[in-house]
Amino acid sequence: MIKTYHRNILFAEGNAKLEDSEFAILGVPYDRSSSFRTGQRTGPNAIRESSWNFEPYMFEHSIDLRSIGIHDMGNIDECGDAESMIDAVEKDVRTLLCRGIFPILLGGEHSITIGGIRGVTRPSGLPPEAKEKVFGRREIPPDENIGAVVIDAHFDLRDSYLDDRYSHACVTRRITELLGCENVVVVGVRSMSEEEHHHASESGVSFISSYDVKKDGIDLCLKKVTNIIKPEKLYLSIDLDGVDPGFAPGVSTPEPFGLTPDDVKRIINLLGDRIIAADVVELTPPFDPSGITSALAARIVREIIAVAHLHRRKTGAHGSSQPIKPE
Repeated sequence: MIKTYHRNILFAEGNAKLEDSEFAILGVPYDRSSSFRTGQRTGPNAIRESSWNFEPYMFEHSIDLRSIGIHDMGNIDECGDAESMIDAVEKDVRTLLCRGIFPILLGGEHSITIGGIRGVTRPSGLPPEAKEKVFGRREIPPDENIGAVVIDAHFDLRDSYLDDRYSHACVTRRITELLGCENVVVVGVRSMSEEEHHHASESGVSFISSYDVKKDGIDLCLKKVTNIIKPEKLYLSIDLDGVDPGFAPGVSTPEPFGLTPDDVKRIINLLGDRIIAADVVELTPPFDPSGITSALAARIVREIIAVAHLHRRKTGAHGSSQPIKPE
């Protein structure tokens, strides 16, 4: 039986109490800036439903997800505009991080990432106990920040789209304003406007195209990523349209010639020791009648949990989380 919470479907294995959890899942059913296909607001529960298809034991990691504290917070309340949605996501993500909990957002469109990034900035302001769980150390310089790796078919570097600065087409631009252009890399890009290309060249925003990945291999491309991004810890944002539509057709803006699911799995595994928060966005269930995109999304979430847990266990940063007052 699929368990529910506050009329939301629970993510499989996501029934631990928050105070006993290492990971927390939060759904953000928002799609108000969609410009092509719509329906991303139904994505979080579609991912949850698909999560029940998988074995809890992940043999390649020798770990059973039932042994990990995972709490599903359900979905945020419906928001009337982007700014209120972003504020709500920021608040929840920050609260989780202050407990030393790893947040995973389920979209919803890509604009939810702005709230996620806001929630993990200014890590020096976290309580010492949270710093130790998230960073493995209790002292963080005031100027220390995080980096972001974004998997996306589109650059999303516009300053505004359809008179909306918080459109899904402006996500990377808003992220660079929060973290600095030098701390953001987009992987899997194969679509951008001339304006975006010029802005990237002038500002120093880095990207690795899907063509680079096919030519050089994902491992070599990720070496470039680690050479570019200097912050120790990363936020990972996975727009499912970064994956080729042959594998993930149920997205809002499909773009051919994309990454493979194996590429995404490799990215998670190679960057796993640096990731402190993540999101999976742009699932559009009305255009996923076979359910293969929602299945991929759910499996990606499970991969993030397994890999991040193994790295946190090495540093002693896993385990239960008690409420901590922010500094």
